[in-house]
Amino acid sequence: MATRRHGSHRPLWRSDDTPRPRFYQSIIPKGMQAGMALALPALAAGPLRRWDNTPTHAVGWPVTNASPLPVLLMSGGVESATLLYTLQQAGGVLPLFLDYGQRARRPEWRAVQTLCAALEVTPKAFDLRHFGNQVGALTPQRYHVPVPHRNFLAIAAAAGIAQAWGAEVLCLGITAADAEVDPCARDPFLTAIRTALASLSMTLHTPFCHLAKAEVIGQGRNLGVPLQKTYSCLLGRARHCGICPQCQKRRAAFAQAASMDVDVHYAAGKQ
Repeated sequence: MATRRHGSHRPLWRSDDTPRPRFYQSIIPKGMQAGMALALPALAAGPLRRWDNTPTHAVGWPVTNASPLPVLLMSGGVESATLLYTLQQAGGVLPLFLDYGQRARRPEWRAVQTLCAALEVTPKAFDLRHFGNQVGALTPQRYHVPVPHRNFLAIAAAAGIAQAWGAEVLCLGITAADAEVDPCARDPFLTAIRTALASLSMTLHTPFCHLAKAEVIGQGRNLGVPLQKTYSCLLGRARHCGICPQCQKRRAAFAQAASMDVDVHYAAGKQ
């Protein structure tokens, strides 16, 4: 039998006409071998491709170009709508909506779509509902917002999404009124999260964090924001209930801003 020379290819078949195992079949469990058999030819042929036919690195990371546009977390409310118009007029924006199982997710998303359509901007929605529902199930009472410290979750999720998009700036429309009830809207948290994001070469902008809601309404009106198209109700009804905390704060802020003529109609309470 001829001796195989150094450097020659090993035959794929044994002398008894049975196939030799490929190299990965001797070291990888059988359950993974089918995937390897499919992946190896693709890797050898060149870059893999995603569903939209854009290339990826061989290890699976997407190839992206850095985006100068900021990513805006939107809820469909007055603040994120005003920030949407501000950023779009400044050069562009990437609107982002998170569904984390909040009761008002459907009307919030509709409001985001309506507001973005007026500027010919396409928002992207991401589904975290399963996570939110699981967190909400840990408490005996189901709340309208199932995730505690939702701004913390939203910023962390948005940072991951922004990095995948190649963006470096996150924007969040929180106000001084939010800081009265939410620790994640206060300076100590914002300072800490900005430091954490800076370690990832990312920046968080919260331009309204020291403004009253009425001041943001005034800015929105000056920018031409269709404020009556925004959504704030916690109950998720087609028409603002007028009695939940968010509706009450909204109504009071529009009155303070002398802008009740561009506010929504409420189902209950004094118009």
